[in-house]
Amino acid sequence: MPENNQSAVQDGANNLPDEIAALDNGLTELQNRAVLALISTATHKEAAAKAGVNRVTLYRWMRDLNFRREWLEMRNRKFSAAVGRAQNMADSSMACLNAIILDGNTPAASRVSAIRLGLDFASCGMELDNLEFRLASLEEHAANNHHQP
Repeated sequence: MPENNQSAVQDGANNLPDEIAALDNGLTELQNRAVLALISTATHKEAAAKAGVNRVTLYRWMRDLNFRREWLEMRNRKFSAAVGRAQNMADSSMACLNAIILDGNTPAASRVSAIRLGLDFASCGMELDNLEFRLASLEEHAANNHHQP
């Protein structure tokens, strides 16, 4: 998907922008509207209504590889943007969890939940660091062995 389509993804298909007619992805304008509707609604029925197509047509399009590719790409882009926003909030989120944990007036159940969230976050970070190291080691090993007969 070309970079200039980012605004259409960020809109979440609320207005189904007119620029989608100019997308060069092999889909029709109506199919592009359906893709945007799919990433902004909870059900296929809602997406079909929002895009102005029959639900059966939407299901047929969902079996088309080009349509699915565009839908998955837009969905991934939307999710990636949400992850970026969450990462921007990480420091303040951890500070808030820390405050809850240290506040003796906070109910025990809330403190336990905050501790669990903090530990889960730390554990995920540790797992990612370990996976990154292992992947780099494997890539280095493969590169070194690739040059040997």
